[in-house]
Amino acid sequence: MKSSIQALTILLTLLVSCTGRAQMVKSVDEIDKLDSNKSYFIGKSIKHLLSEIKPEIKMAKFVPKGSASNRSTITFFFIQVDKFKQYEKTHKQPPSYIRVTIKEEEFEFNWNGLEWTPEMARKYGSYIVHGIRVFKGEK
Repeated sequence: MKSSIQALTILLTLLVSCTGRAQMVKSVDEIDKLDSNKSYFIGKSIKHLLSEIKPEIKMAKFVPKGSASNRSTITFFFIQVDKFKQYEKTHKQPPSYIRVTIKEEEFEFNWNGLEWTPEMARKYGSYIVHGIRVFKGEK
């Protein structure tokens, strides 16, 4: 009986540790959690940051150091590139997005925004987060 309880305890402990923890941001409406927990991400990789965001990143905009900021930035959007361009044409602010300043200074950039792909996630995933800014737009 005692060994059965010990075995069950070990099994439950393994089960709990293997299930992992839930993602911090489960919907776009919750992205302000990133802002209130930014210290958790600073100094860690973009891959780590993105692993905490469940809504799909569909577009990224890359801006090098010196153009609008003293740090290079990658802005992540939850909308497709064509939808973003519609917002630009009408001069409306796009829906919610996340701007991440990074420690790396040199990288390929694109002012117009690119579809975010798994290849880009691998390429830029190791970049280190220096800061996070959340913009809550209209739905």
